[in-house]
Amino acid sequence: MIQYNTDRDEEAMEKLRPELYLEKFDTSRELENFQNETLRPILKLQHNLLVDLLLQQRNVDATIRNNVNRGILESQLKAFISQPHLRDILLGIIIGQFTRNELKVYGAFSKEVNKRIIQMVLQRFMDSI
Repeated sequence: MIQYNTDRDEEAMEKLRPELYLEKFDTSRELENFQNETLRPILKLQHNLLVDLLLQQRNVDATIRNNVNRGILESQLKAFISQPHLRDILLGIIIGQFTRNELKVYGAFSKEVNKRIIQMVLQRFMDSI
């Protein structure tokens, strides 16, 4: 087995995350719990960075200024976010904040988690403009 540096202070990383006061549901769905307990706090923590990254993309700022129709704006932002390079950076910003245990959960549901991350980033961006 490969040995690697295990000095990463995961407890300190988790303490950086904002505490969200979400209504607790008795759900056995691991993915729902992961979304509420991991993804949402990380997205809130990284919100300004994600917005700054999106606004730095060519044509995003112009798209925001020129579109009054939120439906058109949302569809154009979806197109920007679905570009593989930008999508991978957005996912990396979030996944890089996972603890080892969270990474295991991510590994089991990566396709669905990636979809949720992108949807949540888009929604947070739309809510903030």
